[in-house]
Amino acid sequence: FGGSSWISARLSGGGVGIAAHFDGKCDFGRFAGLPVRQAARLIYSDDQAEAGAAMAVINACCNTPERLSALSAMVSCETLCTDGMDLRGLTVGMIGRMRRTAEGLKAAKKVYIFELSPKEGDLPASEEDRLLPECDIVRVTGTSIINHTIEHILELAQGARVILLGPSVPMLPALRDFGAERLSGLCVTR
Repeated sequence: FGGSSWISARLSGGGVGIAAHFDGKCDFGRFAGLPVRQAARLIYSDDQAEAGAAMAVINACCNTPERLSALSAMVSCETLCTDGMDLRGLTVGMIGRMRRTAEGLKAAKKVYIFELSPKEGDLPASEEDRLLPECDIVRVTGTSIINHTIEHILELAQGARVILLGPSVPMLPALRDFGAERLSGLCVTR
């Protein structure tokens, strides 16, 4: 199913995943009946709508209640990904605007918000190269995986505490090997 902001995938085994939806030329019907591995490989597609659909499939496999319980990673959606972090005096970089962020970041010395389509108060993504290396904490939306900017962001954020968050984030512990300290994704439970 493709909507205006989110796309969902339901697997034959019952898993449901969601991810950010972008405009593109994706024929969502072509995903029906595809083996999961084949559908997941489309995360590398240059068509962001297709890559988003692939991420929804990946999340339908990875972000299940059973998997997250086994990883002791199932927490309330009311928790913030920065819970337990002392942000006083720190510089925080946010890749992508996130709604529930202002309260959790009040203690930070400085907050940079980078956006591909900046609004008032945001910085253009082109400023990431200059400013991300000075950040102590970098919060990155899962859409950076879909739009293929994650690798460059992680290179710039070396030395920072990196948090991947949002409904598009697959809850894969292996992402820690690439520099993510915390993962904060979404598990569809009903």
